[in-house]
Amino acid sequence: MSEVKKNKKTIVLIFDNIIALFLLLIFCFVLIRLLPGNQVDILFNTDVGLEMNQDAYSSMLNRLGLQYSIFDQFISWAKKVLSGDLGYSYIHSASVTSIIASSLFWSLLLVVISLPISIIIGSLSGIYIGLKSERHMSRTIYMLVTILSSIPGYVIALLLLSYFGFYLQWFPSDGGAMSLLARIDGTIDVIDIIHHAILPVLSLVVLGSFRYFYLSYGLSIQIKNRPFVFFAIQRGIKGFHLIRYWIFPSALPEILSRLSSTIPGVITSTIFVEIVFSYPGTGGILIEAINNRDYALVQGTLFVIGCVILLLNTVIDIISAKMSERG
Repeated sequence: MSEVKKNKKTIVLIFDNIIALFLLLIFCFVLIRLLPGNQVDILFNTDVGLEMNQDAYSSMLNRLGLQYSIFDQFISWAKKVLSGDLGYSYIHSASVTSIIASSLFWSLLLVVISLPISIIIGSLSGIYIGLKSERHMSRTIYMLVTILSSIPGYVIALLLLSYFGFYLQWFPSDGGAMSLLARIDGTIDVIDIIHHAILPVLSLVVLGSFRYFYLSYGLSIQIKNRPFVFFAIQRGIKGFHLIRYWIFPSALPEILSRLSSTIPGVITSTIFVEIVFSYPGTGGILIEAINNRDYALVQGTLFVIGCVILLLNTVIDIISAKMSERG
């Protein structure tokens, strides 16, 4: 019976992802077309299109497939995307895949570093404050976190940039490294990359810690009233030992199960932070593509970001299911 349930959950998960992928394709295609103008008009207003005549205009429309109906454009684009072809950017004179590949590493670097740190700091602090929720100091800290969490993410990033980047000049104010090119011997200056990533990562850690603080705070209040925690406290177990061996193991499956709902927020925060710090990730690429009405690049970038979110959510769901099976 358990095998039947596992297979059923797997089928449901696959079916949900297929539906989500289909909706993602529609979203990516429609969103850019809601903006006024089109890519060819933008090209006419740039140096690229200064010498364009009507024949060149019509030729570019045909090349981009904009002369067809919206439905035909969508079907053609969806077929190419599902076959691995994200299209070609005439603004950058490069394939969309190569452009995204060069920027995706930097975005994933920020997410992979900041997300675990945010979960650990936010969860442990939320659990600790939740255990002492009756105390005046805990209520004060909770109110303070509530006020700070209402500050927009880009404001926090700007404050960190202004103080540590411009005033103290401890960290670079923009970019991902002094040079994105490898050294003569083929190696990359890892220390330089880390140095450039500290402020963006710190911004994301602050934002993420607030998010997971609230989540674990509520769980801590629920768990501390359970009998096994009550008896542990009566036995004199308290502090970090109580959190490490009694509270956190019970809260972790629930935290992971709710983690998937926070992933879109994590990715969105990363995009805004990249823009503030001029970090060479997908955020800057996406904004530039939107301004240029670069249909192929906007659609491709949004599709890849959506796929990353779906992949992370799927991995989290699988891990949560495994932990639930173990009890």
